[in-house]
Formats: sequence, C-alpha cells, structure tokens
Amino acid sequence: MTNVDSGGRAAAEPNTILRATVGSKLHGLNLEATDDTDEMGVCVEPPEYVVGLRKFEQWVYRTQPEGHPSGPKDLDLTIYSLRKWVRLAQGLGLGKAWGWLRHQVRDAHGAARISGD
Repeated sequence: MTNVDSGGRAAAEPNTILRATVGSKLHGLNLEATDDTDEMGVCVEPPEYVVGLRKFEQWVYRTQPEGHPSGPKDLDLTIYSLRKWVRLAQGLGLGKAWGWLRHQVRDAHGAARISGD
C-alpha cells in the first residue's frame, strides 16, 4: 500500500503558516485506539504560483491509500493555499472561519493568541 500525495508538497510544506488538528480530536470525540489524526493548514504560495506560472490550490496527504480506512496512527492532512482558504472562509462566513482559527492559534504556554468571538 502506498500513501496518497496529491502533488504540491514542494509548494505547501515549506510555506505553511498554520497547521492544526481538526475533526474528532479537536472536539475531544476521538477514540485513541481507533481514530486517525485529521489536520488542516494554510500556506502562502510562492511567487510563481501567485502570478499564475504554476497552479496550486491545495495539497492532500494521507498515510492510507484512497478507499482504505484510516487507523489510529494514520494522518489525513490538507494544506490549502491562502487564496483558497480565504475563498472557503467567505463561503462559511468570516465569523466561523475566525472561530476555527481562534481555537487553533496558541502560544508556547497553550494560551489563545487570538481572542474574541
């Protein structure tokens, strides 16, 4: 079995500005013995992507192949370009998007760095 890598890792990984746990672990509903880790992130595309020489909207990485269920040590990761994340956030309403972000950004002591609703 091989990992799923949608391509775009070179644009996403070194330019990621936010990466956080989402899904059942975020809400404390996961079962450690059975559930995978779901993560979402945002990256700033390199200049050649911004000016249109190359295309990048998101990078998807899974430790399990498509069609196979993820298990307790598996990772499902999606890194969105900042431009796509803003489009998605507009669809959700910026209040919900900032609500998600507010819960993700923490300082070294675990305190929220963005406050308010």
